[in-house]
Amino acid sequence: MKKETIEVVLMTVLALILAVCMSALILYAFSTDLTSQGSITRRFFINKKVFFTAVETGNFDAVEKLPFIRSVEPDDREQEILFRCGGKGLGPSTSYYGIVYMENGLTVSDEEPGARFCWLPQGNGYMMLGDGDNVFYREPLEGNFFYFEEHY
Repeated sequence: MKKETIEVVLMTVLALILAVCMSALILYAFSTDLTSQGSITRRFFINKKVFFTAVETGNFDAVEKLPFIRSVEPDDREQEILFRCGGKGLGPSTSYYGIVYMENGLTVSDEEPGARFCWLPQGNGYMMLGDGDNVFYREPLEGNFFYFEEHY
């Protein structure tokens, strides 16, 4: 085989490998691994003592070390703590998934379906419509802990 032919074949193979690696990297950048409600819920119940202790003491070090937790975000204004597990999407089409502790629980509204900024029954949980096409979902786990989804 000619030297030029071998170089062309090698360059083509390298280009294909690079394309596959770049595709995998792009997919990873826009999707973290834990977005399944079943997986998140199962991990909560396996580690629930860690979550309850963290909320009681205000020390989140042990929760932050759990491999499925991406971030812990206390929100004093909303009196809740988000334990983010994953997400997917890009920019205005992003969804987040995880566990939330709501200090005062969830207050269900008696508004009509379609009302905005109030929790309404939906399936096994509760949904709130926010600004624009933003949708928030909470499903009770135990105590004031809920599975959550945020869709922007």
